[in-house]
Amino acid sequence: MDNHSDARAVTASDPGGYVEVTVRPDGRLAALRIDPHAMYDLTAAELASACIEAIQRACSAGAGSGPARAA
Repeated sequence: MDNHSDARAVTASDPGGYVEVTVRPDGRLAALRIDPHAMYDLTAAELASACIEAIQRACSAGAGSGPARAA
């Protein structure tokens, strides 16, 4: 199954670009990508915050209508 097949899904990243998530219109997480450099550049707490930030950005962008991609 292609997790990116829903045209209304929203993909967003944290400000540092370490984490990219795709959220479906129903709010479920469809995909999560973590840059391998995050292991070396971020603490566990910083990585957790990056994940939360990316998810929040995707969910906020998804509150509108139509396809979206938030950076």
